Amino acid sequence: MNEPDTTRRDESRLSLGRFMTSYFPHLGDDPEYREDRCCIVQSIQCGVLSGNSSEVFANRAIGKTTIIMCSMMWCFLYRHHRHAMMLAAKHDFAKSAHRAVRTELSINPRIRQDFPEVEHLKITNSGACLALTMEPSPFENPCVITFRSILSGVHGSGYRFIGGEQVRPDVVMCDDLYGESYFLSASTRYRIDRDVRCLSFIAGHNRRATVINVRTWLNQP
Repeated sequence: MNEPDTTRRDESRLSLGRFMTSYFPHLGDDPEYREDRCCIVQSIQCGVLSGNSSEVFANRAIGKTTIIMCSMMWCFLYRHHRHAMMLAAKHDFAKSAHRAVRTELSINPRIRQDFPEVEHLKITNSGACLALTMEPSPFENPCVITFRSILSGVHGSGYRFIGGEQVRPDVVMCDDLYGESYFLSASTRYRIDRDVRCLSFIAGHNRRATVINVRTWLNQP
């Protein structure tokens, strides 16, 4: 394997946009959606680095889920947070995102070159929680990214490492939680509304977590 490109790696540390263009050039840059994408990227970057929660509305089919998945990898590889969680509208969506992120971390040649520690990648599937971590960790304090559905609830969202230490989410990225909201029952919509309103405290277990809620314009109240 080639030596890590430290310049490429260091330039992406504090820039989610640079990370995406450097490690996922195949995603392209459609001028039609550039403004929406930049808005989501900047909101997530600000939330991850500064702890500012936000809600972002964007058009359909611009790659919101892809941006969130890249953001999860950015948090994980640079250890910006010990526990980043992605919330999806359904378990199948969370499972698909978990699989896609796992695949990228395992086979992306640039990631494998610049972050050789991904050799320690560990995959965990436990009920409603799907996780990726590095254990045994090459670092003193291991980190984790988890994927789950809002419909399974956000209570009990902590992750327990091999040594017994439990960490709760520091940052939560919500991927269009309402989905096709007109298919949801009134009681389900009410529960999602309730969980979203107090998500930062539920996820952080009385310790405020940063929440970035990415939604589709069509579902704007």
